[in-house]
Amino acid sequence: FRLPRFEAERGAATPRPAVWPGFRASFASYLTMERVGLVLLFIALYKIGDEILFSMVTPFLMRGLGVTKGQYAWIAGIVGAAGTIVGTMAGGYWIKAVGLRRAIWPLTLLMNLNIWVYVWLAWVRPDPATTGGIATIALVHGYEQIAGGLGSAALLVYLLRTCKPEYKAAHYAIGSAIMTLFATAFGGLGGRIVEQIGWLNYFLVAFAATVPAMAMLPFVPLFDEPAKTAVQPTP
Repeated sequence: FRLPRFEAERGAATPRPAVWPGFRASFASYLTMERVGLVLLFIALYKIGDEILFSMVTPFLMRGLGVTKGQYAWIAGIVGAAGTIVGTMAGGYWIKAVGLRRAIWPLTLLMNLNIWVYVWLAWVRPDPATTGGIATIALVHGYEQIAGGLGSAALLVYLLRTCKPEYKAAHYAIGSAIMTLFATAFGGLGGRIVEQIGWLNYFLVAFAATVPAMAMLPFVPLFDEPAKTAVQPTP
């Protein structure tokens, strides 16, 4: 009851558009943004390396390194959760302070370069039965969650900037669905890939997958203000 109201509530007298024509109009307007094909591909690929990594973090820690269920419970539930919150909040503050155009490159690099920490972890394989080993694993996991949170903040803000005010809810739904395409499609393929090439090479593949989005970044329109319609629809 005390939450702020960001828009007026619809009363009984407020006309409500039919669902299908409204969806068609919102989807068509989303496709009128500047360089729409490039933008949609960028949204789909931006976190692809982080998603490849994240999909197999739990099996790697528990099966690859031998982390126990009890150890993993506090690593994921405390260290990991705190890292995600801190990273996402820090990323949002960073973007607010300097703008998306200046923040997106360092946020992207921090998110993607963290994969090399897992490459190192797969190389040295610290022993979780020792204090130093489990501390190292927890530190790496926490750092990965912070870095992933930074990238998530960048992608979320970018996604919100593509939403036009008149269709903001529908555009966000479309964009967020595109954002999760790879993670949904990838599914259980990670385990099969690890069986074929091993953990270290798997994480190298994850980093290689980050290159396309970074290569696209100089050419993608960065909407520092709410996105404007490139092609005005006919009234």
